Parts: sequence; C-alpha cells; structure tokens
Amino acid sequence: MRYWLASERGAHFVLLLGIGMVLLFAVLEWRFPSEQQLQTASGRLDWERSTIDSYYFGLQGEERMFVLYRKGDPEQKLQAALHDAVAYPARVSFDPQQRGGAMLLSGQFYPVYGVSVGGKPVLPLETVRGYYRHDNLVALGLGLLFLLAGGWRSYQCATAIKRYPLDQLD
Repeated sequence: MRYWLASERGAHFVLLLGIGMVLLFAVLEWRFPSEQQLQTASGRLDWERSTIDSYYFGLQGEERMFVLYRKGDPEQKLQAALHDAVAYPARVSFDPQQRGGAMLLSGQFYPVYGVSVGGKPVLPLETVRGYYRHDNLVALGLGLLFLLAGGWRSYQCATAIKRYPLDQLD
C-alpha cells in the first residue's frame, strides 16, 4: 500500500485522471454558449455582492439574478461598466439554459457573458470566450500531462511483468 501510486493501479489511476481532465476541458468548451443562444436583460444595478471569484448582482425591474465570473472578466472591465452605468441602463447577455446557485446567496443565478452600456459592448463575446478558454486550458494541459505520465507508467509496469513473471519470483 505504501507504493500504491508507483504500482500498476496507481498508473491506471493517473491515466484515468488525465482522461477525466481532458473530458472536462471538452465539456467546458462545448458548454460555452454561442451568440444565438444568448438573451439580454437590461436595467440599472439594483444590488451587488462581490466574492473572490464572482460578482453577483441584480438589475432593477428584472426578476432574474446574475453572476459575472472572474474567469470571464479577469480585468474586471465588465464589472466596472455595470457599477458605473449611471446615465444609461446596462444590458447583460446570458444563456437562459445555464443557471446555478451560490453558496452564500439563495436563488438561481445566470452567468453573464457580455455587458453593454448605451448600446456599446464593453467586451465582445469572442474576448470573453478567449478568457474562458485560457482558464480552461489549464485543465487540458494537466490532463495531457497525467495522460502521458499514466501511460508511461502503465507501459513500464506492463513490460516489467513480461520481464519478471510472478511465477518465476519464488
């Protein structure tokens, strides 16, 4: 049990972990909405709550609640545009099929993929997609690394069993 990770079971575990991370990257890329899937909601900022990785907010006259993830807005341009929109109401783009809850807040939140103020988009959807992809590439890189390490170790274990069969060890 002490050298479990160096054994054949450990090699298969690392290999499966790599497959899982590559599949996670594929799902995250597939789940990102296209421009045709997005709907818009508009209004002035009603309330807000900021956490380390998210910015939760609501718009006046809108019953839905929204979340802006930092991975899609690392420079916080979208958040600043929402916060500073005084003269014109802000318009947010979201996918109505994607929603989730928050740990500290009750209710369902829709992820925001775009903000426009006064009819002018703050960041185009492709820029936001690039931010998400940049963040998701970490999962792909780690997945490929684990695939290579697990495959190499599985190969080593398989060739060691061929060289030293268990019935000859006695």
